[in-house]
Amino acid sequence: GSKEKTMNVVSFVMLQTVLKQESTDHGSAELKLYADHLEQTAQEIVKDIQKLQKEEESLRKLEAQLSDSLKMNLRWFRGLIVPDASSTLVDARMPHHLSSYAKMCWILQHQAAYLTQLSQYIHGDEAEIFLDAIDALFGDVKDERQVHLFNSLQTSMIAKEAENA
Repeated sequence: GSKEKTMNVVSFVMLQTVLKQESTDHGSAELKLYADHLEQTAQEIVKDIQKLQKEEESLRKLEAQLSDSLKMNLRWFRGLIVPDASSTLVDARMPHHLSSYAKMCWILQHQAAYLTQLSQYIHGDEAEIFLDAIDALFGDVKDERQVHLFNSLQTSMIAKEAENA
């Protein structure tokens, strides 16, 4: 038993020595201050994350608008490979150019005189390219507007051919 008591006393003395050597930074008041600091930091980080969500909302709207624009305009170009727009390597001017191409397609559909005049100068291998362009502009046979515009183009081209004959 006395050996056991001696061991307990030695262990107690060693524990007291270790506790005396322990840094004052580990006291309960200091730990409470540190815990409060960590909680405040965590709350600030959560607020920053919530702000990011709001800030990214306008970016998501722009991405959706671009996606809608691409879907609307690229349907006219059947057989083309759609570029990977998820890459940051896409030219920043691309949305502006697509808008211009959409306007150009609208003009070519509604102003038959341009394509009628161009058709007079198509020869040889150019005919396939011209027909592909016509198909891209008027190829949606389910769209009554396109069918009507295509019929107008045909009428205009026939009249021009008759005029030049």
